[in-house]
Amino acid sequence: MLNQTQNSTRNSTQNSAVRREEVSPMTSRGGEIRVMLTPKTVEAKRLIMGYAHLKPGETIINHVHDYGEEAIYVISGTGLLILDGDQNIGLEPNLAAIVHQGQTHEITNTGPELLEMVFASAPLAPTPSQGHRELPKQESGTLAKQESGT
Repeated sequence: MLNQTQNSTRNSTQNSAVRREEVSPMTSRGGEIRVMLTPKTVEAKRLIMGYAHLKPGETIINHVHDYGEEAIYVISGTGLLILDGDQNIGLEPNLAAIVHQGQTHEITNTGPELLEMVFASAPLAPTPSQGHRELPKQESGTLAKQESGT
C-alpha cells in the first residue's frame, strides 16, 4: 500500500514514469518482455523502451524492425545476439549493442543465470504490428529487407 508521499509522487509522475511491475509481461516472443515506455503508458511520441529477461536456454525469436533501430543494454547474465543470421555478438553485463533498421535478430541466453536487458527502439512505427515483424529462424536479413522494401 502506498503511503501519502509515495501516492503524491506517483500521481505527479503518472504520465512520465512507469514501474516495471505495472506493465504486463509479454511471453509469446520468448523470455519475458515488458515494454514500459510507450504511447499508451507515458504518451511517448518517438520511441519505446523496456526491460527483458531470459532464463538459461531461452531465446527471443528471430524478428525485424522495419521502421526503426533497437538499442540493447545488458544488465546481467550472458547471451548471444545473432544479426542477419550470421553475425554473432556475445552479450555480457555493461555491453550495449545496436540493431539497425531492417536487420533480423534474435537473442539467446547462453549462460547459467538470468540474462537481463534494457531495450529501446526509435522511431516509432505507425502501429505496433508494423514496428515488429516475427520471422522464421532460417530467414536471412537480406530476404527480410527485400520483403519490407528497404
